[in-house]
Amino acid sequence: MSKPCLIPLRTTASTGDGMTIVRNISLPLSLDEVAELSSFRCQGLIRPKVSEVLDQIQQENIFEPALSYSLNPVGLLYGIWTKAPLAAHKFRGASQVAIGFLTLGPRIAAHIQVLFDQGAQLKALIAEGIANYALFKLQNIFLEMIVREAVRQNHQASGILSPGEQGFDISLQDILLSLAGGHEIDLKLTKTGMINPRHSLSALIGIGPKMKQWTQVDNCGNCAANDRCIYQERKA
Repeated sequence: MSKPCLIPLRTTASTGDGMTIVRNISLPLSLDEVAELSSFRCQGLIRPKVSEVLDQIQQENIFEPALSYSLNPVGLLYGIWTKAPLAAHKFRGASQVAIGFLTLGPRIAAHIQVLFDQGAQLKALIAEGIANYALFKLQNIFLEMIVREAVRQNHQASGILSPGEQGFDISLQDILLSLAGGHEIDLKLTKTGMINPRHSLSALIGIGPKMKQWTQVDNCGNCAANDRCIYQERKA
């Protein structure tokens, strides 16, 4: 069995403008949990390859997880809700909105490209699958952090919304990146609003005394890619 990736405990820094930067995040992955991904589960013969790819990612510390976020009064964001009716609806009970940007860093995309260049297409695809799964785990870590902040305020935290979902225009990424301090963890946007490095994402979470909560299962159930996504959460 693969050993968990031994990344140092997270280090957190607050900037002078209300942004919080978190680096050195522990992101352990085991072979057993990765092998349970639906893209790998039905192909038991590739398990040794999955183990080999995961071991290399962990031993070389190819993942460099980091995140930046800010807590914003909901009134500050009223101007952007015209392009995000989904957020305006979902965050009706919020007094604050946490805006976060998360990344695995640039090394994983470069590693995958090297595998493709070497003709190791299967390993490259496995590495891509592992990276996408790791990014979802990083998103859950961010959610847990904001839930703790909400509890500290005697409030509740919602689930996660992201630009690009139906009813949440991806063009808002530029404004949100600036508000969250994503540049502090070396994130940039393409002309189409996609985040660079590639294995990165943005996430918004509402905080409020009567904030309606939802789970990733609920998000997946409403997603247009539900029937083909290999990373979705399913109800037991």
